[in-house]
Amino acid sequence: MRAFVFLSLAGCLVACQPSPPPEDHSHEEGEHSHGAAESLTRWTQNVEWFVEYGPLTVGQVSTFATHVTLLDTHQPMMAGSLSVSLIQGDKGIRQVVEAPDRPGIFTPALRPTQAGWHQLMMEVKQGDFAQRLVVDSLWVYAKGEAPTAADEVPGAISFLKEQAWQSGIHTTLVVSDSLHEGVSTFALWNHAPQDSWQVIAPSRGAIRYASGVYAGKAVKKGDLLFTVVGTGLTQTNPVVALQKAQAQYTLAQSDWERAQQLHQQEIMPAAQYQAAKARYQEAKATYEALKGLEAEGGVAIRAPEAGYLDALRVDNGASVAEGTTLTTVYGVQSGQLEVVLPTTQRVSPAQVYDVLYQLEDGSQLSLTATQGWVRAWLAGDPGEGKSYLVAQTGHPMEAAPGTFTEVQVLYHASQPYPVIPTSALLESYGRYTVMVQLGGEQFVERTVELGARQGTRVAIVSGLAPGDWVVDRGAYTVKMASQSTEAAGHGHPH
Repeated sequence: MRAFVFLSLAGCLVACQPSPPPEDHSHEEGEHSHGAAESLTRWTQNVEWFVEYGPLTVGQVSTFATHVTLLDTHQPMMAGSLSVSLIQGDKGIRQVVEAPDRPGIFTPALRPTQAGWHQLMMEVKQGDFAQRLVVDSLWVYAKGEAPTAADEVPGAISFLKEQAWQSGIHTTLVVSDSLHEGVSTFALWNHAPQDSWQVIAPSRGAIRYASGVYAGKAVKKGDLLFTVVGTGLTQTNPVVALQKAQAQYTLAQSDWERAQQLHQQEIMPAAQYQAAKARYQEAKATYEALKGLEAEGGVAIRAPEAGYLDALRVDNGASVAEGTTLTTVYGVQSGQLEVVLPTTQRVSPAQVYDVLYQLEDGSQLSLTATQGWVRAWLAGDPGEGKSYLVAQTGHPMEAAPGTFTEVQVLYHASQPYPVIPTSALLESYGRYTVMVQLGGEQFVERTVELGARQGTRVAIVSGLAPGDWVVDRGAYTVKMASQSTEAAGHGHPH
């Protein structure tokens, strides 16, 4: 099997020197080379190069059918120029073609003048884009010499470049990495404790709902939620109540600012920190509500922050006492995941590397990517055989509280293995295979043994090596080509 090495050095890839050419093979001299077809496949930073050419022989014209695939889209290069040079020592020959003959396929030709080892240099250009390929050792045969045909690879699948471009297959480089082992489970979405604000009645009286208020409604900061009217205002002077609320708010704000400083210095316990924050939020909500005195003698109660309304705890028109909780506003800046774990998978917060979770649209996020953290581990009912890991996300919560999502809890890392996207896997009755690209138009199906999974990536214990290229989109399409007699042999015209 021909080995391909991906090296990025000043935008060029340098190939290893091939074996010396065979000796004592005759070849009839003619205008063009018609011996066994040769090819090379190389990858540079932005381009996959697949070059087909006849054996390079002194005095004979060899056409380089150069297939240029742009790696960002895996589509052919549609325009631009290509230059090809064959260099030996300080001498060489060169040709430039100003456009591809067909989408992605350039066909420059050279007539070598000297036998022996040469350097092949190719470069494509289009506007500001340029990419160069350098193959250090390419053999040119003397007149009368001819190569033997390359050995066939058992089980190789021919899949032409034109087919690949049209079907949209995508390949990726196999890299070595250490994935974190973990457990796949599910979690319950809930509101983060610090992203909730209680809405309190600032005085006694009758509660009147604002128009369109209901449990679950999305509100903005300052939206009118309720009005307190009636007898409570005759016994609790609104002006006095406002002055009292302002004093309590100023004191609570001072305590909260001090608590933040002490918490950052890890001096104040978390419980006292949260209590100071709750007092501040309550005092702020009361003060801002009393500032909104309405002309008809009622007190406006407004949303302290943007979010969603929890259950409405009092009926419209009901009488309430001062300090009664009317509802809670839950924010959307972050959510809390209550991860369900079997008791056999008990891990402490310190052991957790990351938690991957899925959103409603199927996309995946992680705690580390959103600056979330693991809050605690909670023991469940021994009879249930479950425990709970509570994780705080740093991503706005889009799912409704109480809904479930798929999660993966990651902990210790495995040793380095070749790693590929899970989309590259083909599965049949528990057996996994991948489509490995041997050359530009040649693939082979290879059985692999899976290791740790981490989100959309999986480690390969055996079957692949770093530097291999695998199909990570359209693998099944390539596999089906092996069953097509139409693509069984190679030999499309250029």
